[in-house]
Amino acid sequence: MENEFKQQQQQDVEGDEDKFNYVNLNSVSKALVCSICQEPFIDPMKLPNCKHKFCKKCLPLLLTTTKISTSKSSTTDTVTSSSTTATATSFRATCALCRQECNFEDIKECDDDTLNELLNELIVECKKAKNGCKWTGPRSNINDHLNSSCEYHLCELSKSGCKWFGKLSEIKNHLNENQERKKGKQEGRDCEYVIVNCPRKGETITKYENSNNNKSKVTLTTQSLSKKRVFECNWKGQRKEMSNHIENECIIYKIEKENIQKKL
Repeated sequence: MENEFKQQQQQDVEGDEDKFNYVNLNSVSKALVCSICQEPFIDPMKLPNCKHKFCKKCLPLLLTTTKISTSKSSTTDTVTSSSTTATATSFRATCALCRQECNFEDIKECDDDTLNELLNELIVECKKAKNGCKWTGPRSNINDHLNSSCEYHLCELSKSGCKWFGKLSEIKNHLNENQERKKGKQEGRDCEYVIVNCPRKGETITKYENSNNNKSKVTLTTQSLSKKRVFECNWKGQRKEMSNHIENECIIYKIEKENIQKKL
Protein backbone atom coordinates (compact mmCIF):
# COMPACT_ATOMS: atom_id res chain seq x y z
CA MET A 1 0.00 0.00 0.00
CA GLU A 2 2.78 2.41 0.84
CA ASN A 3 4.31 1.88 -2.62
CA GLU A 4 1.03 2.86 -4.25
CA PHE A 5 0.95 6.13 -2.32
CA LYS A 6 4.59 6.90 -3.16
CA GLN A 7 3.93 6.34 -6.87
CA GLN A 8 0.89 8.63 -6.70
CA GLN A 9 2.93 11.32 -4.98
CA GLN A 10 5.66 11.11 -7.62
CA GLN A 11 3.09 11.51 -10.40
CA ASP A 12 1.72 14.63 -8.72
CA VAL A 13 5.20 16.13 -8.39
CA GLU A 14 6.08 15.48 -12.04
CA GLY A 15 3.24 17.52 -13.51
CA ASP A 16 0.62 20.13 -12.68
CA GLU A 17 -2.12 18.40 -14.67
CA ASP A 18 -3.35 16.66 -11.49
CA LYS A 19 -3.82 19.97 -9.65
CA PHE A 20 -6.90 22.16 -9.61
CA ASN A 21 -6.91 25.93 -10.00
CA TYR A 22 -9.59 27.12 -7.59
CA VAL A 23 -11.61 30.31 -8.00
CA ASN A 24 -11.50 32.28 -4.72
CA LEU A 25 -9.40 29.70 -2.89
CA ASN A 26 -9.15 31.99 0.15
CA SER A 27 -12.91 31.69 0.70
CA VAL A 28 -12.87 27.88 0.91
CA SER A 29 -13.74 26.55 4.38
CA LYS A 30 -10.76 25.25 6.38
CA ALA A 31 -12.76 22.08 7.00
CA LEU A 32 -12.27 21.24 3.30
CA VAL A 33 -8.52 21.90 3.25
CA CYS A 34 -5.76 19.36 3.82
CA SER A 35 -3.40 20.53 6.57
CA ILE A 36 -0.37 19.15 4.67
CA CYS A 37 -0.73 20.57 1.15
CA GLN A 38 -2.98 23.47 2.23
CA GLU A 39 -5.38 22.83 -0.66
CA PRO A 40 -8.88 21.31 -0.77
CA PHE A 41 -8.84 17.55 -0.30
CA ILE A 42 -8.30 15.32 -3.32
CA ASP A 43 -9.29 11.71 -2.62
CA PRO A 44 -9.56 12.33 1.16
CA MET A 45 -8.36 9.55 3.47
CA LYS A 46 -9.24 9.17 7.17
CA LEU A 47 -6.92 7.97 9.94
CA PRO A 48 -8.55 5.24 12.08
CA ASN A 49 -7.84 6.56 15.58
CA CYS A 50 -7.98 10.36 15.55
CA LYS A 51 -10.24 10.56 12.45
CA HIS A 52 -8.19 13.39 10.92
CA LYS A 53 -8.28 13.58 7.14
CA PHE A 54 -5.57 14.11 4.53
CA CYS A 55 -5.25 13.88 0.74
CA LYS A 56 -4.32 10.47 -0.56
CA LYS A 57 -1.27 11.94 -2.28
CA CYS A 58 -0.09 13.44 1.04
CA LEU A 59 -0.17 10.20 3.05
CA PRO A 60 3.44 9.17 2.24
CA LEU A 61 4.57 12.15 4.31
CA LEU A 62 3.02 10.48 7.38
CA LEU A 63 4.68 7.13 6.76
CA THR A 64 7.21 5.70 9.23
CA THR A 65 8.77 2.25 9.30
CA THR A 66 9.77 0.13 12.27
CA LYS A 67 11.86 -3.03 12.29
CA ILE A 68 10.38 -5.74 14.51
CA SER A 69 12.37 -8.81 15.57
CA THR A 70 10.44 -11.99 16.27
CA SER A 71 11.73 -15.31 17.64
CA LYS A 72 10.46 -18.62 16.45
CA SER A 73 11.23 -21.85 18.27
CA SER A 74 11.50 -25.16 16.52
CA THR A 75 11.79 -28.54 18.31
CA THR A 76 13.45 -31.47 16.61
CA ASP A 77 12.99 -33.93 19.50
CA THR A 78 12.32 -33.95 23.22
CA VAL A 79 15.96 -33.30 24.07
CA THR A 80 17.21 -30.65 21.62
CA SER A 81 15.50 -27.47 20.40
CA SER A 82 16.55 -24.41 18.41
CA SER A 83 15.20 -20.92 17.78
CA THR A 84 15.45 -18.53 14.81
CA THR A 85 15.07 -14.77 14.72
CA ALA A 86 13.22 -13.04 11.88
CA THR A 87 12.97 -9.34 11.18
CA ALA A 88 9.74 -7.83 9.83
CA THR A 89 8.95 -4.28 8.81
CA SER A 90 5.95 -2.55 10.33
CA PHE A 91 4.50 0.41 8.43
CA ARG A 92 3.06 3.10 10.69
CA ALA A 93 1.65 6.57 10.16
CA THR A 94 1.91 9.55 12.49
CA CYS A 95 -0.87 12.14 12.28
CA ALA A 96 0.44 15.55 11.24
CA LEU A 97 -2.04 17.28 13.56
CA CYS A 98 -2.17 15.31 16.81
CA ARG A 99 0.87 12.99 16.43
CA GLN A 100 -1.16 9.85 17.17
CA GLU A 101 0.15 6.74 15.48
CA CYS A 102 -1.73 4.08 13.58
CA ASN A 103 -1.09 1.17 11.25
CA PHE A 104 -0.63 2.49 7.74
CA GLU A 105 -2.77 -0.32 6.36
CA ASP A 106 -5.72 0.80 8.52
CA ILE A 107 -6.07 4.17 6.77
CA LYS A 108 -9.25 4.10 4.67
CA GLU A 109 -10.99 6.26 2.13
CA CYS A 110 -13.18 8.92 3.71
CA ASP A 111 -16.84 7.91 3.45
CA ASP A 112 -18.22 11.32 4.42
CA ASP A 113 -20.72 12.01 1.63
CA THR A 114 -21.32 15.58 2.77
CA LEU A 115 -17.60 16.37 2.63
CA ASN A 116 -17.24 14.86 -0.83
CA GLU A 117 -20.26 16.77 -2.13
CA LEU A 118 -18.88 20.08 -0.84
CA LEU A 119 -15.51 19.33 -2.48
CA ASN A 120 -17.17 18.51 -5.79
CA GLU A 121 -19.09 21.82 -5.73
CA LEU A 122 -15.94 23.96 -5.44
CA ILE A 123 -15.51 26.22 -8.49
CA VAL A 124 -12.32 25.63 -10.48
CA GLU A 125 -10.75 26.92 -13.66
CA CYS A 126 -10.08 24.69 -16.63
CA LYS A 127 -6.72 22.94 -16.39
CA LYS A 128 -5.99 24.43 -19.83
CA ALA A 129 -6.52 28.00 -18.61
CA LYS A 130 -2.88 28.82 -19.30
CA ASN A 131 -3.54 27.92 -22.95
CA GLY A 132 -6.45 30.37 -23.12
CA CYS A 133 -9.54 28.47 -21.93
CA LYS A 134 -11.96 30.66 -19.95
CA TRP A 135 -14.19 27.87 -18.56
CA THR A 136 -14.98 27.73 -14.85
CA GLY A 137 -17.32 25.32 -13.11
CA PRO A 138 -17.79 22.74 -10.34
CA ARG A 139 -14.77 20.52 -9.72
CA SER A 140 -16.90 17.45 -10.44
CA ASN A 141 -17.55 18.67 -14.01
CA ILE A 142 -13.98 19.37 -15.08
CA ASN A 143 -13.32 15.95 -16.64
CA ASP A 144 -16.45 16.19 -18.78
CA HIS A 145 -15.36 19.64 -19.92
CA LEU A 146 -11.81 18.51 -20.74
CA ASN A 147 -12.94 15.41 -22.60
CA SER A 148 -15.76 16.90 -24.64
CA SER A 149 -15.81 20.68 -24.97
CA CYS A 150 -12.42 22.22 -24.11
CA GLU A 151 -10.79 23.57 -27.27
CA TYR A 152 -7.39 24.33 -25.78
CA HIS A 153 -5.61 20.98 -25.74
CA LEU A 154 -2.12 21.45 -27.17
CA CYS A 155 -0.57 19.15 -29.72
CA GLU A 156 1.67 16.59 -28.04
CA LEU A 157 4.49 17.94 -30.23
CA SER A 158 4.09 21.51 -28.97
CA LYS A 159 7.60 21.35 -27.48
CA SER A 160 8.91 20.67 -30.98
CA GLY A 161 7.29 23.86 -32.21
CA CYS A 162 3.70 22.99 -33.13
CA LYS A 163 1.29 25.84 -32.28
CA TRP A 164 -1.95 23.89 -32.82
CA PHE A 165 -4.62 23.60 -30.15
CA GLY A 166 -8.11 22.16 -30.23
CA LYS A 167 -10.46 19.58 -28.75
CA LEU A 168 -9.16 16.32 -27.32
CA SER A 169 -11.12 14.41 -29.95
CA GLU A 170 -9.33 16.34 -32.73
CA ILE A 171 -5.76 15.54 -31.72
CA LYS A 172 -5.67 12.17 -33.49
CA ASN A 173 -6.78 13.71 -36.79
CA HIS A 174 -4.31 16.55 -36.31
CA LEU A 175 -1.40 14.13 -35.96
CA ASN A 176 -2.55 11.83 -38.75
CA GLU A 177 -2.83 13.36 -42.21
CA ASN A 178 -6.48 13.62 -43.22
CA GLN A 179 -7.32 13.29 -46.92
CA GLU A 180 -10.43 15.48 -46.68
CA ARG A 181 -8.41 18.33 -45.18
CA LYS A 182 -5.83 17.90 -47.95
CA LYS A 183 -8.61 18.84 -50.38
CA GLY A 184 -8.81 22.22 -48.67
CA LYS A 185 -11.70 21.84 -46.20
CA GLN A 186 -9.49 22.61 -43.20
CA GLU A 187 -6.22 23.63 -44.72
CA GLY A 188 -3.23 23.79 -42.37
CA ARG A 189 -4.69 21.61 -39.62
CA ASP A 190 -2.23 18.73 -40.04
CA CYS A 191 0.74 18.69 -37.67
CA GLU A 192 3.91 19.67 -39.51
CA TYR A 193 6.13 18.25 -36.78
CA VAL A 194 5.08 14.61 -36.99
CA ILE A 195 7.87 12.27 -38.09
CA VAL A 196 6.89 10.65 -41.38
CA ASN A 197 8.50 8.41 -43.97
CA CYS A 198 9.07 9.25 -47.60
CA PRO A 199 5.81 8.61 -49.51
CA ARG A 200 7.83 6.29 -51.80
CA LYS A 201 9.12 4.16 -48.92
CA GLY A 202 9.02 0.49 -49.81
CA GLU A 203 9.36 1.17 -53.54
CA THR A 204 12.46 0.44 -55.60
CA ILE A 205 13.62 1.91 -58.88
CA THR A 206 16.24 0.67 -61.30
CA LYS A 207 18.82 2.93 -62.88
CA TYR A 208 20.84 1.65 -65.82
CA GLU A 209 24.37 3.00 -65.93
CA ASN A 210 27.39 2.77 -68.17
CA SER A 211 29.65 0.15 -66.58
CA ASN A 212 32.61 2.54 -67.04
CA ASN A 213 30.91 5.32 -65.11
CA ASN A 214 30.57 4.31 -61.49
CA LYS A 215 30.96 7.68 -59.77
CA SER A 216 27.42 8.12 -58.41
CA LYS A 217 27.37 10.05 -55.12
CA VAL A 218 24.03 8.57 -53.96
CA THR A 219 24.23 7.84 -50.22
CA LEU A 220 20.92 5.96 -49.83
CA THR A 221 20.53 2.18 -49.75
CA THR A 222 21.64 0.66 -53.06
CA GLN A 223 22.15 -2.79 -54.51
CA SER A 224 24.46 -3.26 -57.48
CA LEU A 225 23.23 -5.57 -60.22
CA SER A 226 25.87 -5.70 -63.00
CA LYS A 227 25.10 -2.70 -65.24
CA LYS A 228 22.05 -1.61 -63.33
CA ARG A 229 21.52 -0.38 -59.78
CA VAL A 230 18.41 -0.66 -57.63
CA PHE A 231 17.59 2.24 -55.34
CA GLU A 232 15.15 2.75 -52.50
CA CYS A 233 14.48 5.77 -50.30
CA ASN A 234 14.64 5.38 -46.53
CA TRP A 235 14.21 9.06 -45.67
CA LYS A 236 12.40 9.94 -42.45
CA GLY A 237 11.76 13.45 -41.14
CA GLN A 238 9.22 16.05 -40.03
CA ARG A 239 6.19 16.47 -42.24
CA LYS A 240 7.07 20.10 -42.93
CA GLU A 241 10.32 18.90 -44.56
CA MET A 242 8.49 16.55 -46.94
CA SER A 243 8.16 18.98 -49.86
CA ASN A 244 11.84 19.83 -49.86
CA HIS A 245 12.75 16.14 -49.67
CA ILE A 246 10.54 15.26 -52.62
CA GLU A 247 11.77 18.20 -54.68
CA ASN A 248 15.48 18.02 -53.96
CA GLU A 249 16.52 14.82 -52.15
CA CYS A 250 14.40 11.73 -52.90
CA ILE A 251 16.36 9.38 -55.16
CA ILE A 252 13.16 7.76 -56.49
CA TYR A 253 11.83 11.07 -57.80
CA LYS A 254 15.26 12.09 -59.11
CA ILE A 255 15.68 8.95 -61.21
CA GLU A 256 12.11 9.19 -62.49
CA LYS A 257 12.85 12.74 -63.69
CA GLU A 258 16.08 11.57 -65.33
CA ASN A 259 14.27 8.74 -67.12
CA ILE A 260 11.62 11.15 -68.42
CA GLN A 261 14.29 13.57 -69.68
CA LYS A 262 16.12 10.72 -71.47
CA LYS A 263 12.92 9.78 -73.28
CA LEU A 264 12.48 13.38 -74.38
